[in-house]
Amino acid sequence: MLFSVSACSDDDLGPSIFDPSTEELTELDLWMQANFTKPYNIEVLYKWLDIESDMAATLVPPTEDNAAGLADVLKKIWCLPYVNIAGNDFFCKLAPKQLMFIGSSRYNSDGTVTKGSAEGGRKIIIYEVNQFDRTNATRLKRYMKTIHHEFGHILNQTKPYTTDFKEITGTLYVGDSCWDTYKTDASALQVGL
Repeated sequence: MLFSVSACSDDDLGPSIFDPSTEELTELDLWMQANFTKPYNIEVLYKWLDIESDMAATLVPPTEDNAAGLADVLKKIWCLPYVNIAGNDFFCKLAPKQLMFIGSSRYNSDGTVTKGSAEGGRKIIIYEVNQFDRTNATRLKRYMKTIHHEFGHILNQTKPYTTDFKEITGTLYVGDSCWDTYKTDASALQVGL
């Protein structure tokens, strides 16, 4: 017992491997806190944290300029419409606690590309942030569709709805692969998707 006590002295431990310092907040960090964290309790992850991303995919972080531009647009096309129509309490209660930006596309083994994903009602991931261009209407529509689609998943996971809705598409809905089955909006609408 005496040996085990002496083996744990501070002199034998050496320097700590943990860095106790904290990273200084940037202007963008402060803007994200003021526009997402404080009003909606949403943490925006735009700096690279590999532990938060899909380790099986080859992904890159977004640039700060693109992350800032997309965050500004998402606030206007996603947060504010829900708050203005349903109220701040509604949005804050159902909004994910994290919004993560990935700079690159996420390519899947079946040849498709994932634009976004919702994880357990707590996190929305938006891909292709480095393709952000405020002047490109097609690209802006894609982000708008993605954020509303992924938020729709969170709403479905947290708000009960009648099971009759499952009968709208019958056997045509086949889970995750269904979105790639119909190449145009018109063909999807014809079958009720």
